[in-house]
Amino acid sequence: MDLEQTIRQTVLFGLASGIGFAVNIGITAFLHEALGISPGISFAVALACAYAANFFNNRTWVFNSDAKALPQVGRFLSVSLLFRLAEYLVFLLLHAMLGLHYLIAVLISLFSFYFIKFFVYKKMVFTRGL
Repeated sequence: MDLEQTIRQTVLFGLASGIGFAVNIGITAFLHEALGISPGISFAVALACAYAANFFNNRTWVFNSDAKALPQVGRFLSVSLLFRLAEYLVFLLLHAMLGLHYLIAVLISLFSFYFIKFFVYKKMVFTRGL
C-alpha cells in the first residue's frame, strides 16, 4: 500500500468518525427533545446506531473490506471498547488529576488515539485473513 492510499484512508476515517459523532448527537437529541425519551435511553440507542454507522462506514468506505463481516463485527466491538476505555483513562488523567478543562481533556483524549485507532482498525479489524 502506498502513502497516497494511506493518507486518503486517514482522511476518510476522519470523515467516517465525524459521521458517527453526528449520528450519536443527532439521535440522542431527537429521541430526547422530540420524542421525550429519557437522555439515558436516548444516548444508549444513539451509541448502538453510531456503532453500526462507524462499522459500516469503516468497512465499506474507508477500508473497502470484503472479508467476512461477522468476525470483523466482533473485532470492531472489542477494539472500540478498549479504545473507549483508554480514551476515558486519558480524560481522567488530564481533567481530574491535572485540572485541565473537561472539553480540552476530551479533545486531547480523542485526538491522541486517532492515528493509533486508524492503524489498529486497518491492520487488525478490517484486514483479510483474520
